Amino acid sequence: MAKHNFHSEYEKPGMSIEIKLDLISIAEEGLHFIYSPAFDVTGYGKTVADAKKSFGESIEEFIRYTLNNGTFTSELTSLGWKIQGSKKNRKYTPPVLDQLFQEKDYLTEIVREKSFTRFNKTITLPA
Repeated sequence: MAKHNFHSEYEKPGMSIEIKLDLISIAEEGLHFIYSPAFDVTGYGKTVADAKKSFGESIEEFIRYTLNNGTFTSELTSLGWKIQGSKKNRKYTPPVLDQLFQEKDYLTEIVREKSFTRFNKTITLPA
């Protein structure tokens, strides 16, 4: 299994939390894709390195956009995340893959019809 590393530029000392995510890596028609079912965000490129870079940029843009628009928490909630606690002590729990497979038909299609690799990655979110 290939090793995937991601780094978020959206980190501030004392203002971030780490989340462990399930990611799916697919190679198809000469392109590599990395998909986060929990965020419904994809990165892609001609190489795995390009896909990793694209995915990191996509996650950062998702975070930046939703924070700037004041929709970060509501967007995560709509994606199935559980968010508990006050703003100072907030706990984010992403939806589990089993739940997402029941809700998103295209995930079942990926598993049934495509060659993929599933892996975990810890990313940093703003607290």
